[in-house]
Amino acid sequence: LKREDGSKRMEINYLKDSITQTICFDTDGVTRLSGDCVFEKPAAYPGGNEKWVIFLEKNLRYPEYAIDKNIEGRVFVKFLVDKEGNASDFEIISSPDKSLSIEVLRLMKKSGKWEPAIQYNQKVTYRHIQGIT
Repeated sequence: LKREDGSKRMEINYLKDSITQTICFDTDGVTRLSGDCVFEKPAAYPGGNEKWVIFLEKNLRYPEYAIDKNIEGRVFVKFLVDKEGNASDFEIISSPDKSLSIEVLRLMKKSGKWEPAIQYNQKVTYRHIQGIT
């Protein structure tokens, strides 16, 4: 795989349908160790699932309406994480109630920067779906 300027970015060796080795190259063409290569990694909250749970515990405000009506469940939100880790374009794709949807949108806007997705050792824009119970 090459960069826009034509220099090598990553070399992938296959055996049948499986990757056997990846070799990455710095911008000056120097080979890096295979372990430094990232073939594909989805966008993630900084610190992983453990930090995401801490963020939710600290910031989630269960809506009074949902408490009063005994509404609970899982809300799924779709959004983009750009190459810089900015999350945007939030869209609720399923929710048990509008009050929970509003709270999830508030949380997502407050979540800050995410770790961008990586494909072929390069940051890429990623469409992510996150479930929040």
